[in-house]
Amino acid sequence: AYDGGGPRPITGGAHDDTEPRWLPGEEALLFLRHHPGRRGGELWRADTDGARPKRLFAAERGRHLDGLSLSPDGAWAAWRQSEPEIVHLWERATGRVRTIPG
Repeated sequence: AYDGGGPRPITGGAHDDTEPRWLPGEEALLFLRHHPGRRGGELWRADTDGARPKRLFAAERGRHLDGLSLSPDGAWAAWRQSEPEIVHLWERATGRVRTIPG
């Protein structure tokens, strides 16, 4: 929520959070998280103030994720995974992740 202050981080720790996307209808974001050198990328959801973070998907060790996109209504999210090239789809209503081979 806008509070008149300047930008501030909503996550922290020994990882890289990238590609934040506003989740329509909620004060929440989806974003990709990477743990350099340790495990695969992950899809996360958190409130815009950083509260209630939740991991929604975790790739296998060493798999990089990028290209996070949301449908206009926020019902679906899609992102790419490297090696092998795969597209993942997250359905907001069910929380399920579908995998589409590249």
